[in-house]
Amino acid sequence: MEPNLENVSNEIVNASTPTPPAPAASAPSAPIEEPKNSKTLAIIFAIIATICFGAAVAFAALYFTEPKSSSSPISPDTDSSSDTTLEETAITDATILGDLDRKIALLFSTSNTGPTFATGPSITNYDIDLFHNGDLSQSDKVRSIIMHTLELTPLNEEEITAVISQDEINSELEQYFRQNLAKGVDGDLVVKKYKEIYGEDFSKGEISTLCGNYKYNEQYDFYYSAAFGCGGMTPYERFYYKNRYTTDGNYAYVYTSTAFLAPTPQDDSKYYVYCDIADLGTNGSGVSENAEICATLQSYDEKQNYTLDASNYEQYAEYRFVFKIADGNYYFEKVEKL
Repeated sequence: MEPNLENVSNEIVNASTPTPPAPAASAPSAPIEEPKNSKTLAIIFAIIATICFGAAVAFAALYFTEPKSSSSPISPDTDSSSDTTLEETAITDATILGDLDRKIALLFSTSNTGPTFATGPSITNYDIDLFHNGDLSQSDKVRSIIMHTLELTPLNEEEITAVISQDEINSELEQYFRQNLAKGVDGDLVVKKYKEIYGEDFSKGEISTLCGNYKYNEQYDFYYSAAFGCGGMTPYERFYYKNRYTTDGNYAYVYTSTAFLAPTPQDDSKYYVYCDIADLGTNGSGVSENAEICATLQSYDEKQNYTLDASNYEQYAEYRFVFKIADGNYYFEKVEKL
């Protein structure tokens, strides 16, 4: 048989061509798929949308979230812009001290402007209401202004006749009115003085208090006394000591310690000194069951000699009178317990 020349030629070629070495074994890999454009774009858009949504939420939380309201007002000695407490310094100016003392005396309806003073037993309870409520009613403020800062002048016959008609004063009381109560003060003077002390306006009209009522006559524009007498006494003596005066530049503060006396339940010849005026009920209605006792006075003589002063005030409840400083004046704003 003749040899197959084509096969022989291929064998010669294969023999002369070196065989490359076999590649090293490697782990099998997943088959590569060609990317699908639509799915890739969807994933990119989803990522971008998530980022934008998160940024929007953060922006809204930063700029549009309404602050939570607080049930307590901002303390006047706090700078709301920086939320830092302003430093208080002592007030030493005698003119300012005197002004603050006179305005506090008006709130107590008293003429006592000293650092240590007492009130009661009394038919009025301005101080009890003041420490319970932090302020006085407008009627009480006006009454005290008329009583302690303004001079009442005799009414003329036309004004007396107008009052008798307005209040329907009968013949039996008319003579008493003419002899004892026929005095008044101009309504505009009352408004002016009220503005000076409290920095507020009020509308002229009738005012009413527990005792010592004043009424307003619109025809002649004056206030006059309309009280023919009243009874009842608050049987508790109250004591106060103004222990320091400070200012933070925006407000002035008069720190005041309080106490009140009452006979002991077991022996009315002895007396308890209670630590906090707030434990005395409004209108002097009684002593709180949980009232704290700071001292016991063994006799009437001890009671007569008792005082609240620099030697003992630190054990008693402390309050402060707050005055807003504006236009070179000091306007009473409130009393707050510390």
